[in-house]
Amino acid sequence: MDLPPPDFRLLHVQMAPVPPRQRLDFWRDLLARKLFAVDIQPLKDDAYRVEACLRMLPELTIGWGSIDASINRRTQRLVAADNDDFFLTVNLEGKLGAEQNGREISLGVGQGYILACTEKGSFHRPMQGRIMCLRLPAAALSLRVPDLYDRIARPIAQDNEALQLLLHYAQMLQANLPLQSPELRNVIARHIYDLVAMTLTTSRETRAFSVGGLRAARFHAIKSYIVANLHRHDLNVNMVADQNRLGPRQIQRLFESEGMTFSEYVLKKRLDKVHEALLNPHMRHRGISDLAYECGFGDVSHFNRVFRRRFGASPSEVRSRL
Repeated sequence: MDLPPPDFRLLHVQMAPVPPRQRLDFWRDLLARKLFAVDIQPLKDDAYRVEACLRMLPELTIGWGSIDASINRRTQRLVAADNDDFFLTVNLEGKLGAEQNGREISLGVGQGYILACTEKGSFHRPMQGRIMCLRLPAAALSLRVPDLYDRIARPIAQDNEALQLLLHYAQMLQANLPLQSPELRNVIARHIYDLVAMTLTTSRETRAFSVGGLRAARFHAIKSYIVANLHRHDLNVNMVADQNRLGPRQIQRLFESEGMTFSEYVLKKRLDKVHEALLNPHMRHRGISDLAYECGFGDVSHFNRVFRRRFGASPSEVRSRL
């Protein structure tokens, strides 16, 4: 497989520039180099259609895509040339059927399954649909999941809480940000491994390994909700708790584990958002008080005080640096 890009940014697959008759070969070759080799048999006469993106990290690859109706086979030849990684697939749209290790399954929307790269198998789509998939090293999962090979081609329920959090966590990685810090990449991979382990089993042993990743994914979901709702003047801990099906005290404890309170985190994010807007030349025509109000501040005097305390300068002084 290809190595990740130098800055580990998201890779987008663009099929439009490829001549229609060459698209299937293009996709088959790219898939083999970047993620997972399969023999593809289209089920329609039209030009094969794919829209996809990949996040490639060391020891972890995540893909999202809309795949055309097709039968995809892992033959003995392909298996012999591969390694012992595992491949988790979640069906996001349409119907998906799969077979491996003598088991046949049919997945509805939101369900998933895992396959071993060491075993022959197949998956098929009767019509176009969307998936998310992860390729993970066997060593990372075997330490966390007892009887790992017995989990192959067993359906994972849509209401599996760990699977839902895994989907949310992976979705955040679709933001096209570089991940150049090795420490950050290692943390992300570890959280993904833990969530996949909890998705596959709920045993006490696995919970002991996986609680960190589950907690981290939940905390990420909470922070994402806060950032998306900074404009709301009624944003408070009770609202966030209700949205995430937790108690207010549980939310507070999560933030206390990082040495801050819920209110301090909200204030920091609001100030950062105003600061970013003040340094944006395209926002020069906007009044400072309007920007503050749109970021959730209701009292201009209070905003000016906390802004100076945070950045060591007034909002107008920051803007004058443009």
